[in-house]
Amino acid sequence: MALSPNAKLAFRKQLADFCLDAERYASRWRYSQRRPYSGIGAAPQTWHTNDCSSYSALCYWWAGHYSKHPVADCLGWHYSGYGNTQSAYLYLKPHRAPVDRYRIGDMAIYGSVWDTVHMMICRKEGTENSAVWSSFGRDAGPEARSGIHYHPSPLVGVFRHPALL
Repeated sequence: MALSPNAKLAFRKQLADFCLDAERYASRWRYSQRRPYSGIGAAPQTWHTNDCSSYSALCYWWAGHYSKHPVADCLGWHYSGYGNTQSAYLYLKPHRAPVDRYRIGDMAIYGSVWDTVHMMICRKEGTENSAVWSSFGRDAGPEARSGIHYHPSPLVGVFRHPALL
């Protein structure tokens, strides 16, 4: 079920703030694809060991908790510590974001529909070239990216969480 307009605003603000803080404290983040992932409820300024998909789940959990408008796990695993880019794609694929009208919380997924390899989350709304995306795909920690076509793998699509439709 979609959130109310005011709830969406509150959720998106918390999500963008989490991403921005994670980028500011990128040196405290380490890259690992281990499962179960950890860090649910931990502030973005603390020490984390995650990957791109668990980073997205942490963002969504934080935004839901601190906006007081929790939403379903964007990885489709109920914030259990499991899930990855493929489970995120399967959960989100019915909900493509409108092209060039990206909103905070939209997720860009890369690879192919059978083998997804990376995802990033929109932290500043805009178009294909003006939106800012938060990405965590290497040991340097979360970082801001402008434009959705930076990754060497093809873009599968940009998707909007059903609660944010």
